[in-house]
Amino acid sequence: MGTLNDHANIMAPQRSRKRASVTVKSVTSSSDNEDDAIKIMLAAQGVISAERNRRDSKRKAVLNDHNARVQAIGEKMEKLFKDRKARVVKLQLAQWEKFDTLNKKRQLLEEHILSSMRSIERLTANFASEMIAVLEGRIEEMENAELPS
Repeated sequence: MGTLNDHANIMAPQRSRKRASVTVKSVTSSSDNEDDAIKIMLAAQGVISAERNRRDSKRKAVLNDHNARVQAIGEKMEKLFKDRKARVVKLQLAQWEKFDTLNKKRQLLEEHILSSMRSIERLTANFASEMIAVLEGRIEEMENAELPS
């Protein structure tokens, strides 16, 4: 490809200074016009190709930037999910430890209640047997007192 000046020369009309040279040039100008047309077509194709390449490179740059952002956001989201999961697991472990502590306290209270109930039952049974013995003794005394000897 040529420089900008070469393109300007191709595009600019050529003026002849003498009338005689115009006729000579008119014979050769048809081949020059064909060459000029080919040069113009090649230059136009070059411009179109350069524009297409520029658009493709911009599109690729935008696509690469988009893909990089999508990947970065995906990585951030993955990190957030992992962090959240770690926090949830930590909180769940703390809750399980609390639950285990409370469950042990409940078991101790149940054991204490059961031992207290057994103690009350034993004391009630002892008291009942003592009351029965006292009442039987009293009834016997009353029966002996009623009978004349």
